[in-house]
Amino acid sequence: HLSIRRQRQMCIRDRVNTSNIQNIILELFNENLLRGKGLLCRAIMKAQMASPNFTHVYAGLIAVINTKLPAIVKLLIERVLIQFQRAFKRNNKIVCMATTRMLAHLVNQHVVHELLALEMLTLFLTNPTEDSVEIAADFMIECGQVLTDITPAGVNAIMESFRTILHLSLIHISEPTRLLSI
Repeated sequence: HLSIRRQRQMCIRDRVNTSNIQNIILELFNENLLRGKGLLCRAIMKAQMASPNFTHVYAGLIAVINTKLPAIVKLLIERVLIQFQRAFKRNNKIVCMATTRMLAHLVNQHVVHELLALEMLTLFLTNPTEDSVEIAADFMIECGQVLTDITPAGVNAIMESFRTILHLSLIHISEPTRLLSI
């Protein structure tokens, strides 16, 4: 029954944290996830937007689901990317920050390819604004170490873009220490 499945997935979403993720995963795999994949994706996205501090937990959950049911994770990634594209076009900084944080943690979990991360960083830094540089800096803080390990040449190019923006003062940066901490 659809409403029961929805209630279970919403309940699971509200209870997930680092201490009980193993139990939540077992509960999830007892559900018919293929039939309720849209509901699960929506529940995870809403939960991540509501509490971005637990993004790493949701990314871990997604990574485990990806090992057994990659079709669900593909749907989730597509939806997160669409949400990011809409937020970026509308200059919605809050949603943009949340979606980039989710994608950064998915890069950390090796669910999303590092080229997507480099493309996003290039998008942010091609026509820099104060907000886009701030989002790019937060994105690098979240997944920069993994990117450095996987593709040092790509990270060097991104860091060169950051240096150029900083040295040429292309934009007014309210928190230059954030850039320096990368």
